[in-house]
Amino acid sequence: MGYSVQLSDELLDECSQTIRTKGKIVKNLSLEIKDKNDDLCAVVHCETYIRDLNFTFPDRNRKVEQ
Repeated sequence: MGYSVQLSDELLDECSQTIRTKGKIVKNLSLEIKDKNDDLCAVVHCETYIRDLNFTFPDRNRKVEQ
């Protein structure tokens, strides 16, 4: 038994950009499971959460100087 996962360059670019600007992404994905004859056996729906542990959020509580 083996498997492979293929993600489009567009999806990877979108995720990378969101992680760089917001520090995290939550993405719902559908994965097709196929047998060695390329026949569809199952579809898996999953929610993927990726977070950049080094991301620093902008200071939201910065006091405005008067």
